[in-house]
Amino acid sequence: MEHGFTFDKESNTMAIICTESVVLLAFDSREMLLQWQMKIRTHLAEEIQFLVQITSLPAKSKLSTGPARLHIQDGKFCLVTAVPPRLSGIWPLQELRRYGVADGKFCFEGGKHCGKVHFVYH
Repeated sequence: MEHGFTFDKESNTMAIICTESVVLLAFDSREMLLQWQMKIRTHLAEEIQFLVQITSLPAKSKLSTGPARLHIQDGKFCLVTAVPPRLSGIWPLQELRRYGVADGKFCFEGGKHCGKVHFVYH
């Protein structure tokens, strides 16, 4: 879940990011947004989010360099880009071949067909 972005002149917005779709919601007030955010979070698994900068990708990658958000939840992680948020990629942690810091950047490799993705944590 992401919130606090402006979309179509609406500033009290929330996006619920799922594997198949992204649901956008707009609320009349910030208080209403926060109330719904708390209600929805009680039904979702706990997650951690990081702002990152994607710096390099394999030549055939469908991702693009630039700012993104890294979400980690339920043994999976995903990269979300754009406004409104768009799911750019999702990976089960157990299927990653390698991950960690290399040359001052976090890198993950999803296998010989996936290539490597490098990003910098903000």
